[in-house]
Amino acid sequence: LGNGTDFGDMIFETYYSAGVSDGTTGFSCGGSRGAAGSYAQINNIQRITIATAGNATDGADLTGSRTACAGWNDATRAVIMGGETGGTRFNSIDYFTMANTSTNATDFGDLTDNISTSPAGAGDATYALLAGGRRDNSSNANGWSQTIDRITIQSTGNATDFGDLQTFKSNLGAASNGTYATFAGGDTNNGSNIRTDQIDLVTVATPGNATDFGNLIQGKEGFVGSTSGAAS
Repeated sequence: LGNGTDFGDMIFETYYSAGVSDGTTGFSCGGSRGAAGSYAQINNIQRITIATAGNATDGADLTGSRTACAGWNDATRAVIMGGETGGTRFNSIDYFTMANTSTNATDFGDLTDNISTSPAGAGDATYALLAGGRRDNSSNANGWSQTIDRITIQSTGNATDFGDLQTFKSNLGAASNGTYATFAGGDTNNGSNIRTDQIDLVTVATPGNATDFGNLIQGKEGFVGSTSGAAS
């Protein structure tokens, strides 16, 4: 245990980006550049070598600028799902091979709807899940989503419906141990925009609705980040 130390700097200040890693290299994909609220979307894939402190470099680009998207990966391939540009949501999924750090992302397929506002990405070595966010065709009056989409990481194609979260929510965080995925916090719409402390649980290989795992210490939403160690 101990305090964090300085690792280095990004190429430029970035928020609402998606993070992926193959265990050697870490990638920050897309996001918005500048002060919060400026919405200057970028398509850059910034990368660092995790074991060596230093500044990020610009390895390649997504197929287009996007912010408020989500990422997941297996051992070799990363997928970046959803997002928005200029306030317009889209359903596209990008993918790239993480070892090919100078190769741009290409189109993987489509989500079940246009989704942004920081959905959460999680999964295992076979599947990637995208949960929550806000979607164009939600049954919620303000667009919050409770849907979980699923893709097979090594097989390009469109996402399918996996199941639902316990409630509509966006701006949440996710983590996985390779068997189970958790989706924690976020904001939800029960008459107003409120933070939630709820933690949802799914078994990644088995489609179905999320169940209750427990609660955070307090409700959190916006820029919620999560990660986990390998299953052991």
